[in-house]
Amino acid sequence: MRPIESCKGCGQLFGFLPRGYCADCLDAREEQFAVVKEWLFEHRGASISAAGEATGVPDATIMSFIREGRLEFVGAGGGGDGRAPASEADVKERIRRDLEQRATRDPRPAPQGGRSSHVGMRSRDR
Repeated sequence: MRPIESCKGCGQLFGFLPRGYCADCLDAREEQFAVVKEWLFEHRGASISAAGEATGVPDATIMSFIREGRLEFVGAGGGGDGRAPASEADVKERIRRDLEQRATRDPRPAPQGGRSSHVGMRSRDR
C-alpha cells in the first residue's frame, strides 16, 4: 500500500507520487509548462515576471520549473546568436533583482521577527 500525501497544489489527499502533486494538479502544471515553454521560444531572455504576465502562469510556478531544471536562464540574446549563456553568478544576481523588484511591489506586510524575507520561497516543512 502506498503512503498517502497531501497535494502541494490543491491540498487533496492522494497516493504518494514523487513530485508531490495529485494527478489533476500534475496535468495542470504540464499545461502551464507547455504554455510558458512555447512563449519562451519566441521571447528568449525574457524575465520571470514578463513570462508570467504574458502567459498567465504564476511567477512562483515558473520559478519552480527553473528549480526543477525544466527551464533555465540563457541571458538576453543567449539563444542561437552566438553569444554565451549567462554565468551562474549572473543568473543568481538576476533572480535576486527580480525578487527584490517583486518584494517592493508586494502589498503584503513585511515578515516579523527572525523569519526570512525571501518572497515566494519557503521550506516544505511549513
